[in-house]
Amino acid sequence: MTESNPVIIHSPEDRGEGPIFDHAGEPQWIERAFNVKPGLDPLGLQTFTIDRIMPRLVPSILGLTRRARYFSFYSYLLSEYESLQLEPSNEGLSQFIKTREYDYALAVLSCPKKCFEQTGGPIGSQRATPAIRSDLDALQRGDSVESRLGGYGLYYRTPMAELGLAVRAGEPLGERSTPVDILFRSSRASALANRFRDALGSTEYGTRYVRSLDPIPRDVLSEYAASMCLCSLDQSPVERLQLREILLGRRADLPPGETDQRRRSFAYILRLLGTTPDIASSESAMRDVIWNSFQEHRREHTAVALTGAQWAALIAKDVMQDGLSSIWKDVCALGLARQSDDGLSPAELDEMLAKELAGLSPLKVADDSIHFAPDIKTSEFVGLVVEASRNHPLETVRQWANGEARAIAGLTLLSILFSRLDEIDDPPAGWIEIASQSSERQPSVNRLRSQFADHMDDDPTVGETLSWIAKTSIIGPHEVIAYSKLPDFTFRFRWENGRLRFYPHGRGRFEVTDIRRDSILMITRDLGYWDFEGVFGELTDEGSDYVREVLG
Repeated sequence: MTESNPVIIHSPEDRGEGPIFDHAGEPQWIERAFNVKPGLDPLGLQTFTIDRIMPRLVPSILGLTRRARYFSFYSYLLSEYESLQLEPSNEGLSQFIKTREYDYALAVLSCPKKCFEQTGGPIGSQRATPAIRSDLDALQRGDSVESRLGGYGLYYRTPMAELGLAVRAGEPLGERSTPVDILFRSSRASALANRFRDALGSTEYGTRYVRSLDPIPRDVLSEYAASMCLCSLDQSPVERLQLREILLGRRADLPPGETDQRRRSFAYILRLLGTTPDIASSESAMRDVIWNSFQEHRREHTAVALTGAQWAALIAKDVMQDGLSSIWKDVCALGLARQSDDGLSPAELDEMLAKELAGLSPLKVADDSIHFAPDIKTSEFVGLVVEASRNHPLETVRQWANGEARAIAGLTLLSILFSRLDEIDDPPAGWIEIASQSSERQPSVNRLRSQFADHMDDDPTVGETLSWIAKTSIIGPHEVIAYSKLPDFTFRFRWENGRLRFYPHGRGRFEVTDIRRDSILMITRDLGYWDFEGVFGELTDEGSDYVREVLG
């Protein structure tokens, strides 16, 4: 067996042939050598948004940390588990949480306002929905999700620890470390848990079912939902004020930089909602208004300008990623189509990238048909596409390029982005902070722009430019990333015996990652800072006051 032939070995039992040995002490069939998976982030570009950029923009809020009342719910569960003196381990806590998450999902799906139709299902809804749709009068108990510690562990554990509501297992508690996650010892955390406990205690679920595993009648779930649903914080004004203070208040007990940044980011998106109401239902509209707001305010020395520059740098990074994604797709498709059984030689790869990756001419950009060939100068091509797109918003260009989804459109998008960045003289500090973020495998926006400028100094052709991008930003990074994931085999291509061999799985475009739009908007809606007016968002008086308080 050579290195160029990754083999998936299946056991005879998988083929229905029975065990190869059934005598004690004799070897059993080996496990499969590779687990072939497409992988979700083949170039590491999504990861560096998630790990390097979003924690700086929105500290302590994850992509699926989306509902304010879950902070109350989990604070109560941690407090309740400890008060019941159950097994002090996260294994026991995990089962306790998942059972009650499932109950809560049943309740939210029973909400008389049917809020889940607009805001999405609660944690555990995939398992709870069939039960709700059944004709049973009393519903059996279940688990919310398979993951350890349930949705708390997936989406709220880290935010709660960082916001001073929870202490995670293994972290210091006095002179010892706690063996199980517990509620943080503070009046703020205790008050939030007790508020939820007191409200729950007025329901039949809270008095009878929360500490049992008996089937729950539908009328009990409806009562639970009527007062305690994720959507009903407006019926609990004290709890809502507590959550406002915990999530978005001035917190002397937390690192000031993170608290201030979180407050600014939330207030900034609310401010944009006040001027552009359709961002409530459109992420594209939000990306567009972020960039436009940055252009309008970037020369100012205000909180709005600082925060807007940070968010605009995120938008620029995503535009860069989309350009690379389209080039990636065509590299994978061409490699599969052109390779022989053992891949491409270096010379064959060079010829494919330089002569074929550009694809067929012309390219329709806005109202212009741009004619090109692999051997025309990149500077000529860039001049044409920049001029054709001059009057079109960056977000419009991004959507166009993604619709084209071919390498030449990716190069066009990168060229237009870098041209517009060249117009930003003396970039503000917020921009530099985010646009300079990079990963071990991928350069920052600023760095790739600088590398592109250096490359252009050599007066390359379009074919040479696409070949350079493919080798530096796609082929090299992907192979290193895929090797780091073994034994999961996520390679779309790799060098084997001096030839680049392509594999036929997961070769399409990959999308930009979540930029916390849903988290910010759903949490602030829960907190009463805005609400829908049809499909548009409208700030409440309290929301407008919050924006003025934070941003001036």
